[in-house]
Amino acid sequence: IPFGKKVNLIIGYRGMVDLARRSGMVSSINAFPVFEGDTFTYSLGLEPTLHHVPGDHDEDPDTLTHVYAVAKVNGDPQFVVLTRKQIDKTKASSQGARSKSSPWHNYFVEMSLKTAIRRLCKLLPQTVEMAQAVAHEDRDLSFDELIGGHSDIDDDEVIKVDSDEVIEAVAS
Repeated sequence: IPFGKKVNLIIGYRGMVDLARRSGMVSSINAFPVFEGDTFTYSLGLEPTLHHVPGDHDEDPDTLTHVYAVAKVNGDPQFVVLTRKQIDKTKASSQGARSKSSPWHNYFVEMSLKTAIRRLCKLLPQTVEMAQAVAHEDRDLSFDELIGGHSDIDDDEVIKVDSDEVIEAVAS
């Protein structure tokens, strides 16, 4: 994704899920929203538990309280839970969220679920591909680094892209 004269590699959540599954140890990954009115409890520690019974209500983003992602790793469940406060903090730190066309504004629940999946994937068994992808993610790259340091292109030949347009295109 372009941000000014720098480019950031941002792995989509589907790509992270695919890379996690390639390890051969992850059989499923899912994420779920929790809204006011749902029955939701979880505990951590040596014997973590998670229990969620969705209520009978509209899925209004304003009533989102938590999101969680679960995976089966060699048959054993793994999960992460994010509170609304943690989700809002993630949104606030997102460069793209500052744009009026950001998916954070129009697809808050979906972006929250994506955030939970991304957080969970960092805890799952990783292939070499996943480790390399995560290491390069969100790192600013100049145009020269992006093309391997061999730039014979003048500034006049560079196509300028508005990051708001890219974010809008990705969201649709």
